[in-house]
Amino acid sequence: MRRCAVCWSVLLVCVFMLGFVADAKTSLSLMMYGTPDQEFFFNLIKEGFEKDNPDYEMIFEIVPYGEYIAKVQVRYAAGAAPDVFLTWAQYKSMFVEDGMLLDLTDRINKSSIVRLDRFFPVIRENISYQGRYWGTPWGFNSTLWIVNMDLLDEAGVAFPGYDWTVDDLRTASRKVARPEEQIFGTTHPLSGAHAIQWLENWAGHRWIDESGRKVLVDSPGSVAMLEYWHELVQVLHVAPSSQYPRRSGATFMGTGDLAFWQTWSTETQNIVKLTQQGIEPPRWRFTTYPKGPHDQGHFAQGHLWSIPSNHPRPDEAWKLAEWLGGETCDYIWSASQRTPPTMPIRRHWDVYNQLLPEAQRQEVQNFIINVLYGQGYARNFEYWPTFGEMSSIMGSAISRVLAGSVSAQEAMKQAATQMQAILNEYWAKKDQ
Repeated sequence: MRRCAVCWSVLLVCVFMLGFVADAKTSLSLMMYGTPDQEFFFNLIKEGFEKDNPDYEMIFEIVPYGEYIAKVQVRYAAGAAPDVFLTWAQYKSMFVEDGMLLDLTDRINKSSIVRLDRFFPVIRENISYQGRYWGTPWGFNSTLWIVNMDLLDEAGVAFPGYDWTVDDLRTASRKVARPEEQIFGTTHPLSGAHAIQWLENWAGHRWIDESGRKVLVDSPGSVAMLEYWHELVQVLHVAPSSQYPRRSGATFMGTGDLAFWQTWSTETQNIVKLTQQGIEPPRWRFTTYPKGPHDQGHFAQGHLWSIPSNHPRPDEAWKLAEWLGGETCDYIWSASQRTPPTMPIRRHWDVYNQLLPEAQRQEVQNFIINVLYGQGYARNFEYWPTFGEMSSIMGSAISRVLAGSVSAQEAMKQAATQMQAILNEYWAKKDQ
C-alpha cells in the first residue's frame, strides 16, 4: 500500500508538471519611450498580440523620453536588451553603424504578415538604411500645411490649392497680415530637420551632399531660402518677430492668429481635443507645402521596431516584431488614435479620424491618402550620424539671420565651416 501511495504521488506530480509545461507561455519583452499614461495603449497592443499568438505573452516597459536612448545603449552593451525596442528615426543610422540592430531584410521579404506592398511606398524607405531593412514601421507621419479659411475669407484670399508656390505664400500673407493686431500670414518653419526640407525644395540639396562628405549650407540656394524668410519676418512683417511677436499663448487652432502653418498630419487629433474642451477652432483645410524653386517635398519620418543584433533567440523576437508590423496591429494603433495608419486602408483611416465631422474626415483622408502619400509629396527623411551636432549649429545660425543680426550669406559661411569640421572628424575615424 505504501508503495502504491508513493506511485500515485509521483504520478500526480508528473501530471501536474505536464499541465504546467503545457500552459507555459514564451515571454517577449518590448521597450519604448513614453509616460505612464501610455500604458493604456500598450495594454491594447499586448491584448491583440496575445490573442493572435496564444503561446506567447508580451511584457512591455515604458521609459521616460529623456532616458530612453541611453537605456537602450546600456542594455544592449550589457547583453540585456529587450526582445524588441523602438529605434527612433534620429538614431537609426547610428544604431546600424554601431552594429546594434539585427538585419531583418530576409525575414521581412519572406513574411506574410509584414507585407511591404500594403504600406505607403515612402514607409519602405523609412525602415531601410543602406539598402537593408532594420525593423518594422511605427509612428510614421508627414508634415503638411494647414490653412485658416476664416482669415483668408476676411482678406478676400482664395484657398491656394495644391500647386501654390513660395511667391503665392508671400503674396497671400501680405494680404492677410495685420502685425499691429498680432495677426500674421505665417510663421517660419525652419526648426531642426524641417529646415533641410525647405532647403531641398529651394536648392535641390540638403545640408550635406549625397556622399555625406561635403557641407552645402553655404550654397546660393541655401542663402536665397534664408533671405526669403528674413524678408517675411523682418521686412514685410507677415511672420512674427521681436518687433511684432505673437500674443502670449497663441496657437493656430486655439487663437486663429495665423493664416498658413506647417504642421503634422496628426493635427486632426489636437483639433478634436480642442473641440471637446469647448474651443471652436477656425475653419481649416489641409494643403501642400508651397512649391520652392526646385521641389515641393514634405518632411516625413517614422520609427521602427527593432531586434538587438546580439539577441540569443532572434526567431522568437521576430514573432513580436513581425506582428507589430502587420495589419492587425496597425488597426489597433489607428483605433486608439495613438498613431496614424501606415497603410492606405480606408477602415484604418476611418477609425483613426472617427471623431472628426463626416465632411472634414473625408476631405482629410482624401488629401492624406491620395495626395500627400498617393502623389509622393511625403519624403522620408534620412538622418545621418552627425546630424545632431550639425543641427545645433544651423539652429543658431538661422535664428541670427531671422533676428536680423547677421546676413544669410555670412551666417551660412560660418555654419559651413563649423559643420565641415565635424564631418571631417567623423570620416577620419570611419576611414581608419
